[in-house]
Amino acid sequence: IKIDTTPLHSKLKSLLKSTVQGQIRASAWDRISRRMPYVEPGYRVFPKPSLWLLVDVSGSVSENELSSIMSALREMLESRTLGKAYIVPFDTEATGWFEITTPEDLKNIKIEGGGGTYLKPALEKVVKNLKWSDITAVATDSALSDDLSELSEQLKDAVRKTSHPVIWLHFGNESDLDEIIKYSGQHIIPAVID
Repeated sequence: IKIDTTPLHSKLKSLLKSTVQGQIRASAWDRISRRMPYVEPGYRVFPKPSLWLLVDVSGSVSENELSSIMSALREMLESRTLGKAYIVPFDTEATGWFEITTPEDLKNIKIEGGGGTYLKPALEKVVKNLKWSDITAVATDSALSDDLSELSEQLKDAVRKTSHPVIWLHFGNESDLDEIIKYSGQHIIPAVID
């Protein structure tokens, strides 16, 4: 068996990029519109989606994992596959809220945390701001202290607002991920990051 030696940030970048690029749509028409005769036939590109990235900053998440997430996000911003990115670090609650439009904006962010892991309070804040076609991602070790049936309802709300499942970037014990999938499997796209 060949061992996968792809760096963590490359795996994250390819997963997020494939999901985001699937959201950028273009439509074409070849005749003049009767309602808008002043618009020439051609292509119309819909706006790029925003990415809402909830980042677990509890005590069990390593510095290497956090830097890999930020590096993958930087590369996506440099390739202009995103409209905006919002980073919401969380431990027992949302510990910050950062709007990112350029890679340089990442230099001004200081992500700190520690302690327990509760996703629900941070997810509630994010769900209020989601729009249709936005992409929601959670980067965590999945060792959550939340009531998973309540968390499943929050994830369902995120899916309803955006029309896309939540990308679940997991780095940690797979038994924790199995519990999340058991409760919220149809609302998430799980991705195990070694």
